[in-house]
This record gives sequence, structure tokens and C-alpha cells, in this order.
Amino acid sequence: MNHQSIKKHLPSFRTIDLLPLTILLVYVFMSPYNKVEESFNLQATHDLLYCKTLDCFDHHQFPGVVPRTFIGPLALTFFSFPFKFLLNKYQMLYLVRCVLGLMTWLSLTNLRSAIDQVISKKAGTFFVLLTSTQFHLLFYSSRTLPNTFALILAIYSISALLRSQIRKSFTLMVLGGIIFRCDLIVLFVPLSIYALFLRRKILMSLPEIPKDPKARANKTFLYHHNRPSSNFNCYLRIFSEFLVWSITPAISGIVLSFLIDSFFWKKAIWPEGVVLLYNTVQNKSSDWGTSPFYWYFARLIPKAILNSLPIFGLSIFCFPKLKKSPASHLAIVAIPKEHKEPKRPKESKKKNNQKNQKDKTNQKNIKKTTNKTDPKIETKSPKKFFSYFVLFIGYCSLFVGIMITLSFLFASINNYPGGKALLEMNSYLNEQKLSFKPFLHIDVYAAETGVSRFLEIPNIAYSKKENLKINQLLRYSHLITEISNLDSNKWKLIKPVQGFNGIDIKTFLKSKNFSDLFSTKDVLFLYEKK
Repeated sequence: MNHQSIKKHLPSFRTIDLLPLTILLVYVFMSPYNKVEESFNLQATHDLLYCKTLDCFDHHQFPGVVPRTFIGPLALTFFSFPFKFLLNKYQMLYLVRCVLGLMTWLSLTNLRSAIDQVISKKAGTFFVLLTSTQFHLLFYSSRTLPNTFALILAIYSISALLRSQIRKSFTLMVLGGIIFRCDLIVLFVPLSIYALFLRRKILMSLPEIPKDPKARANKTFLYHHNRPSSNFNCYLRIFSEFLVWSITPAISGIVLSFLIDSFFWKKAIWPEGVVLLYNTVQNKSSDWGTSPFYWYFARLIPKAILNSLPIFGLSIFCFPKLKKSPASHLAIVAIPKEHKEPKRPKESKKKNNQKNQKDKTNQKNIKKTTNKTDPKIETKSPKKFFSYFVLFIGYCSLFVGIMITLSFLFASINNYPGGKALLEMNSYLNEQKLSFKPFLHIDVYAAETGVSRFLEIPNIAYSKKENLKINQLLRYSHLITEISNLDSNKWKLIKPVQGFNGIDIKTFLKSKNFSDLFSTKDVLFLYEKK
């Protein structure tokens, strides 16, 4: 691979890439706490940073419904460990979140660079703007969910497919599914179907094998033998390639996960294999609730893509003839790329007269085309009315996306009362300067809405024991609980902690204050035993 081809496939950074990074960091610092779905990877990262033995790891006490891999937490620990000696545990929580967010941002930057190279820089710019005004992607890009680690590899995989790097795309997608999230198979199947046609186009675009034996023996024609002799041989070769490109990373990912996770779980285990067995063969995922078949289309997908939905619809229905447009590319599941066919090599021996004539005609053609633009995507421009209409809708969608993002952000700030309550209790206990070591119990709701080991301090003993009766709580000196009516003769209420309670449009219309749009209520209570 020469210098130009290497440079072509490397991501190029632009100033506009700082916009999603800035927004991502704002989300981290305004809402640093975690929900229960994020707890395993966050607690595992804490334990890798601070625990000296495997016995003190949180997952042995709270293993969760299904096991998860330690490969993600190991990556976060690797990049965060040097700062362990400079920052306290609470500050390390922000750092770990920023490290994961930076990983996701780099993958998005790589995708934007691929869009620049394959489609146009204008498309890449609009991709950044659209991404920045969509709340959920950047908000969850720094949260320690298994989906986030899988998302990073999936984005790199789609970027590789845009560049026609099919083997790299397969490797990344398979590793993401095998190690982090087996559900990626839902995305892998349509990507494979598109890659099949892309690979066929690449192979069949190669020059044919020369019939002349002398030319066939010439070293300059050796690459011609890469072209399949028929469609059947082409598909047979593609299927064999896809099989190798899928099985090799699958076996490597299983072996890597098995070796690492068996050590930390103290038993032979491949976590995503257990998850796949749990969700498919045993079909136990329904024990945690079910939704109607239309739920994804009626609620989840519109909530996820938000302001990009009208742009997507207009691109598909208003411009179906633009086969090479960015809209058509993005419409095919994995943002496909039209392969650029290589030109046929010129014959090595030509008469001088023919050369001169061709050179003259080429010069004439060059003069004709100098006044024309040479875009990466040659398409017939649609009517001006539709062009301006789509442009107007695009800018309106960005504005709507900003308003929706602000709304979600203000709601999310109050959606993690457990973390806020634990910090309040830590601060209160430090101010009291008690003669004994406080023994604090944290109930299930608080543990699920922001509590993590990064918030614990050394001079307090913590317990998250579940299913306790009210009289059993007397063994603790302090409580964080959602029970609001404990016996006042035995417990002193320190303060309540508020959480998000929905959107209150009536109050907002009366006060015309944006903060009044989001109502809160007392959801957790801090108690001290008398």
C-alpha cells in the first residue's frame, strides 16, 4: 500500500469535529452518575483501578442477571490508570466517562472522514451537525453500557464498509458481537447482504484475462487472474471469503473473551455466549417485560433518530432517482459505498499515429470539461424547489434537534437521584465528625439511579443488601431510602432528594420559565438513627 492509499484511508480531523466532543463533555459533567444498566462496567473499572484482590470485586456480590465481559473495563482502566495518582475517586468517575466518550467520538470522526472521502465534505459537515443535535447518541456515548462498547466497533465497521474495506468491516462487526453485544447480528446480516453485492462489483470490475498467451504471461497482467471466470465462481469465491472473514474473528473473539473473563469470574465462561443462550434458547429475556411488535417503529426508533426522521423521509421519497446521492447511501442499512471501478490498463505497444490522435482527442475533452465541476458524486440535480425545500427542512430539523436536546438534558440532570443522595449523605457525615464509623444502607432504587463505588469514601461503611424489613434497618446508623414515613421516634430525617417527575406544561405556560417545564418530586430520603 503506497503513501497516497494510506493517507486516503486515515481519518482527517476538522475543526467542526470539536462540536460533538464539546457537547459530549457537557453531558458528562452535567449528568455524571449512572443507571443500573451501566453499573457492571463502571463498577468493574473501579475495581480494576482500586481493588488489590479479586475477592473485593463488586461482581462477585452483585453478579447481575447475565455475566458481562471485562474487556471493556480493561480498556478504560488502561487509559485511566496513570491519572489514578493525581485524582480522587470522584474525579476519576468523570475521567473514566470522558475516556469512553473520547473513544466513541473518535469512531464518529472516523465515520465523518469516510463520508468526506466517499460522498462529499458538505455531507460530512451535515453529518456532524445532525449528530450534535441528536441527544441520545452523544449522551450515551460516554456511558458504560455493553451497547456503547459494541457501538464503537460497529461505527468503525460501517466506516470501513464505506471505504470498501469489507474484510476489516466484517472483523470489527463480528468482534463487537462476539465480545460485547451478540445483538449485533441483527445489523451484521443486512450489512453482509450489501457487502455481497459490493464485493461482486469489485471483482467483476477487474479487467478480463487476456486471450493472448504472451500477454497472459506478462507480469503486468498477473492481477487479471483475480477476476472470476463466471458469476457462479464469483459468488462461490465471495461466500468462501465471507466465511473466512467471519469465522476467524469469531474464534479469536471467543478465545480472547474466554481467557480474560474466566480469570475474573473464577470459572470457565464466555459471557456473550451465556447472554445468547439466555435470550434465545432459554428465552428468559421476556421475564423482564415485553413490548408489542410495533414498539420499535412507533416509539423507540423515532425517539432515537428524532430530527433526522424528516430528512430521511424526504431523501428517500422525494429523490428516488439520485442513486449515488448521500441520501441513497445512508438509506441502505450500513451507509454503503459505490465502488470506483479501476480503469483498464493501456496496451503497452501502440502505433505513434494512433497515440498522437488519441492525445489530441484527450486534450479536446479536457478543455471541454475544465469549465465543469468534478464532484465526487455525479448526479442530475433535482428541481430547485425541492432542493430549497429539503435545505429548509434540514435547517429546521437542526433547530428542532437543539430544542429537543436541551429538553432531554434538563430532564436527565434530575434523573439520577441516587448519586446525588449519596453525595449529600457523604457531605453530611463528614461535617458531623462522628466518633464512630457510620454504617450506611443504600436501598435498591438509590443503587439503580446513580450510586457507584466511585462515590464511596473510606471513613464510611456501605451496604446495599436487598429485601430488608423495616425493623432490620435498625442495624444501620444511616439510610438512603425511598420510604418517606419511617418512625420519627427512631429515625431523624436529614433531608429529601428530588428526582424527575415528568413534564408540566401547565406550570410552564403560566410562569414562562423553561426550568418549570420539568417537574420534580421527593423520591429519596436521608435518615439518621436517633
